[in-house]
Amino acid sequence: MGAPVDKACSNLKAAKGKFLASNKERPNWTSTSLESGNFWFCSLKRSMAASGFPSILFAIDSDRSGAIGLLSRLPSVSDCSIFGSSLQLISRTKIDPYNLIDKHVLDLGMDCFLQRILKGQARGFLLLFWMINGLFANKQNITGNISFSSLKVDQADSNQTAVFYRKTAPTAFEFHKSLNLVIEQFQVREKIELNPNNFPKIVIKLDTSASPGLQVSIGLLDGLLELLKNRGYEKEKVELVCFQLEEVRRAKGYRLISEMDFYKGHLVTSPKNLNFFEPDWFHDSPMPPKVHDRAKFYLQFPNDRKKRMEEERKSYLPSILLEDQVYWINLATVMDDSNLGILGASSNMSIGMASNTRRFAGDPTLGAAAVTEILAIPEIWKKRIFSVLDLSRFQFAGGGDFNAEFLGSHHAILLSRNPFAVDSVAWGFLAQSRERRKFTSRTKGNALIFKYAESLGLGVVMNPQVFRVP
Repeated sequence: MGAPVDKACSNLKAAKGKFLASNKERPNWTSTSLESGNFWFCSLKRSMAASGFPSILFAIDSDRSGAIGLLSRLPSVSDCSIFGSSLQLISRTKIDPYNLIDKHVLDLGMDCFLQRILKGQARGFLLLFWMINGLFANKQNITGNISFSSLKVDQADSNQTAVFYRKTAPTAFEFHKSLNLVIEQFQVREKIELNPNNFPKIVIKLDTSASPGLQVSIGLLDGLLELLKNRGYEKEKVELVCFQLEEVRRAKGYRLISEMDFYKGHLVTSPKNLNFFEPDWFHDSPMPPKVHDRAKFYLQFPNDRKKRMEEERKSYLPSILLEDQVYWINLATVMDDSNLGILGASSNMSIGMASNTRRFAGDPTLGAAAVTEILAIPEIWKKRIFSVLDLSRFQFAGGGDFNAEFLGSHHAILLSRNPFAVDSVAWGFLAQSRERRKFTSRTKGNALIFKYAESLGLGVVMNPQVFRVP
């Protein structure tokens, strides 16, 4: 190949030998060489290319720039740092392998070191932010606008409507513990005892109207079922009523509802069951139905306009709640609503369990009237045991439909024999959350459901007596 090439080769071979001799701490390096036509190259290859360092360093002698083009067709070139020359052979490219390798190792090592520092700082910042946010959240006085009674339960005025408040973690065990403590106080206050002798059969109405986004916590349901079991209730004596059954099956925890409509041995009743609604029990209202419901009535009575108009006025009630020796427990969530003011325990046990009630969603007057009139039916009102509001997730804006953007959380429950009373207390939680987000405030004094409830003799619910259960 000529004297210049021989000289270049000998120089590179000498450099390679010197490099390998002085770098025994890098045993993963091997040498390769190739001669082809008018170019020669020598490479030092490292097997640890996955670490981010260059896998091959080239030293190239060439008599023309075409060497680079040929090298680009080699399979390993994409993983290489190429050092070449477009000059004639006499002006050989000179490299210092020591400086070159050390430069790469040092620079990349520093990059990795700095990246580790930055990642560590980021993790530390996030942890600090989470801790500060947690402390701040704990100091937020979300119950600041709620006045707790300083009296003992047995000293309270029996004419006052009582609501019990207790903080709790959102687990089945904690819900069970909290329910036990609250119900002990509840029994003293109401002078009743929860057992099969006083309440032979219990139906639990689950609030699933906004499923699968917002529904009663499965932990609260499991805690209540365990409590009833410990008080002597057999599984066949405790049933669940659940609307939107297919939607709620997609919610966390509720997937355990079997195709046979059982949850942990308890029968789950829904409108898909035959004879779910009682044909002789209904709420009558001139409010016209929604388009979907009107179409359903038209298909049922295509040639009987008079019958169709009669059915459009009726909202049928579940037959199971009207059976003898059946009492109900109400498990509800709470959601802001621009018409009713609040969707909670009272709506769950009224328009939330009847047919053809979507027509009331957009009317503040007739909607509130439907809620109070259904609950005022003696066969329903006298069979109430208590209502529980689950505050672990609530929606303070955009009510009617689920909207995750407006979700709030307060790990506590509210319990009362009066569903309007727990809604009245829950109003404060919604109001404070709305205030933080700069939403328009809603005045509880303007809420028709509370006015109508008091006018129908359903208790003093505008300002109930609230007891904090330690």
